[in-house]
This record gives sequence, C-alpha cells and structure tokens, in this order.
Amino acid sequence: MYKYPVHNGYPLNPVARTGFKGRGSFGQWGPTNGAGAILYVTDEKDFNKFEFLGVENGKYEKRSYIVTPGGFVDMGDEFEYSAKRELIEEAFGLKKKRNKEEFEKMEEIIGKGELVKFGGAELSQLSTDNAWTESITFAFGVDSTIKKELKLKKGSDAQQVMWIQIKPTHNDVKDELEKLFSLEERIDYILENFEVKEFL
Repeated sequence: MYKYPVHNGYPLNPVARTGFKGRGSFGQWGPTNGAGAILYVTDEKDFNKFEFLGVENGKYEKRSYIVTPGGFVDMGDEFEYSAKRELIEEAFGLKKKRNKEEFEKMEEIIGKGELVKFGGAELSQLSTDNAWTESITFAFGVDSTIKKELKLKKGSDAQQVMWIQIKPTHNDVKDELEKLFSLEERIDYILENFEVKEFL
C-alpha cells in the first residue's frame, strides 16, 4: 500500500483536488478498493478476432455507457473473487445467496483470473478531496466452445449485456490496438472509440 498525504488529520486525494470535501458517497475516508473483470473469448480456429464481454452501465441515468464489469470490494473479500463476483452478477444475473448452485457453476466455468492491472488512485466522478477509488483488474479467458454455455442476463446495475467483437477488417482499430501494451488498455480504447450497434 502506497502512502498518501494527510492534512489536518484527513487523507488527501493523491490525484487532484476536486473541490468537494468529506467522504461523499463512500463509506470510508481515503481509498476505497474496486475490482474490475475482463471476460474474453479465445478461439483456436481463428486468432484474428478478439471478443470480450461488455455491459451498459446504468448507475447514472443521464450518462449511460459501455464498460467491462466491476464494482467495490467487500470487506474481507479477495480482489480476484470480487472481480469474478461482479462479473457473474452483472453479466449473468446471478447472486450467490439467491442462486448458490448456478453461481458456483459459473465460477468454475470462468476459472482463475490473471492480474492485468494493479491500479493506484484514479479519477472518478465519485471522488472527493478526502475519499477516492483504487482499482485492480483481472482478465478471465474462456474457450469459444464454452461461450455457448454462457447465458447472458443483465443483473445488478447493468442495463444491457453484450459480446463485443473486433475483426481484422476494422483496420483503424486494429492498428491502434497494436500500439497499446496491455489487455486493459486495448479494451479501454475499444470502449471509448468503437460504436456498438447491437446487443447480443
């Protein structure tokens, strides 16, 4: 854990001053941990396409946008488990307390994640001068044959769930992706620049 400045007994946002004091909508002072999940499909017969899961975020009525699943880490939970839990809740509409058997089956199908980003403090519209988010992102890969078993169903605060596919014919996107280093950077670029016309 890195150190952050403290002023008059209160932690200070290490990214920037926001103009808002206090905890805002956060339950604690200082950093609140978040976990993100990238679910992507591998296809041994076709290495030229890249497919991943996106959700239309519905937290903010006037600002709905497509993101990868994610949310806050519950007290006592591991980061990877939190990322997987958010993925299953948002993209498959399953809650462990309510759908224990189906939830655990989905956990097994998705498998173990790979840490793709260990993030520090980040910009967020929820942040204040004294409370902010820090996130970690895990990637989960599934084979194209298993994809058929994954029945998408919006849950939690997701408005829509979809598979987003990039093909080599999208040359401008492909060229930009080749310049980017990490899987998360590639996905961020796609979500910011690629128009999704259909929900699958």
